[in-house]
Amino acid sequence: MNGQNLLIGLSHIDRKFIEESENDTIGTKNSTHKEPTQGRKIFRKPLLIAAIVALMLFLMGCAAVVLLHLNDLKIGERTYTQHPLYLEDGTKTPATEKVQEIIALQGIAESPNQQAAKEWYDFLQSYDQDRALANHAEDFSIPAAYHAYGVYTQEMVDKVDAICQKFDLKLAGEGALLLTQVEDRIPEILGIDGILKKGTSAQASYVGGRFYECGNFNLDYRITANGFQEVFVGYSYADKAYFSTMYLTIEESEKVQEWNYTTEDGTQLLLVKTVDRGYIFCDREDAFLQITLGSKLEDLPNMTKADMEAFAEVLDYTLKPDKVENMHALALELDELYRAPTAVDPEEEARREAEFEAHERHDSFADLIADMRDNEEYFTRYSGNTYLDFWETMEYCLMDADGNGTEDLILGRNGNINAIWTMKDGKTAGLQGSWAQGYLCEGYIFEFAVREDGSHYHSYTSLITGEGLGEISYYPSDGVWRYQKGNDIKEITEAEAFEIMNSYAHVELPEMKPVKDFPMS
Repeated sequence: MNGQNLLIGLSHIDRKFIEESENDTIGTKNSTHKEPTQGRKIFRKPLLIAAIVALMLFLMGCAAVVLLHLNDLKIGERTYTQHPLYLEDGTKTPATEKVQEIIALQGIAESPNQQAAKEWYDFLQSYDQDRALANHAEDFSIPAAYHAYGVYTQEMVDKVDAICQKFDLKLAGEGALLLTQVEDRIPEILGIDGILKKGTSAQASYVGGRFYECGNFNLDYRITANGFQEVFVGYSYADKAYFSTMYLTIEESEKVQEWNYTTEDGTQLLLVKTVDRGYIFCDREDAFLQITLGSKLEDLPNMTKADMEAFAEVLDYTLKPDKVENMHALALELDELYRAPTAVDPEEEARREAEFEAHERHDSFADLIADMRDNEEYFTRYSGNTYLDFWETMEYCLMDADGNGTEDLILGRNGNINAIWTMKDGKTAGLQGSWAQGYLCEGYIFEFAVREDGSHYHSYTSLITGEGLGEISYYPSDGVWRYQKGNDIKEITEAEAFEIMNSYAHVELPEMKPVKDFPMS
């Protein structure tokens, strides 16, 4: 705590107590009594000192709660036009003006780290707006120490240097990827052993990440804890001795919930729940930690405040990574490793092949369905949630899906096809699948479709030849419709996109029945 903090804090003490300490008065319920002169030595300083001591105790005990508020992390707003959204019911929303809040991930308001991040953000808002310089970025060789800043001109390098000098911060240094191939080397490289608190029953599966020479990192995991199945967790660490430019954007701020939470071991956190993600912020004296719960493809609309607090308990907020030694040599080593073909363990390959043969190659559809019922874990492991609650929720029908004159097994729910199985060489074999929406089209064509967040994605595959017939896509982020076949990608109009999609007429399926009713004999 410094003098400025103390003066700010004194402004929150009831002025009555300070005036009484200066004027030697004691307030009672009904009157104010003036003390004699000799009494000043008794009451004046003790009252003021007591007020200051009380304030210091309050600030030391509650500063994290007061300061960790979303507004204290906000460094700006960005107004933009949201392109039209195409909803699942076939309607289309108009283009809408939206506001994003820019949240810094380095420290609280007025801290050198946040001021530096804001100055860099403000600089970028007015720099190279027509992207003329960015379009020639390949002509610029980025110095290794500036990897964290996305610089592509000498002017940007100079600006980073000026900010570091102004706020007495150091460069983060060279960066490198930390892919799954080197998960077991994370303790060696960063000096940390995962992001889970010691002794927790939660399980973490590493997804990937990035780290920098100073020790700053962004590591992604999928964590199973407190009844949530494989929640995506992104953990970011920013050392306050170094210049960091990480930030996130939050939309629909009117729907955001935020509250302070103290973990069982006394760590003060700010928890934030948006419409589709959760965030955890921890402002330490030496570092700022930010954790994201949920990803773009995995919303968490049903996660309650209590759920988030329970999840917050399994994470480790004491992490202190080491500065990476011999960073340049390590970065070259890792890059070469990632480019090399992944070595195949013969024993592991044989195990997987045996597992595949045992679960997916059966003499009949009845045997396949029985295996799916009895070994749901195997099928969900490789097909996401397609087979989750298989026996209770899946439906089926039989029809010729690939034009070879024999019936195929179609599995699905709610009018969508999740999987098509056929017989090949007398054994069951997977033909097509969809974790989103799947449809059978005329001409023995399968359509895989995804409609979420107002976007469109449709791919078409011949079930006779297996040939890809083309893909249609639209994403609100840029508002552009595209058609791709092979490596050829071109922009098309909305009318052209719907003309292509409408040319693939959906086939009406036979009546879908509960998979429980399949004749198993």
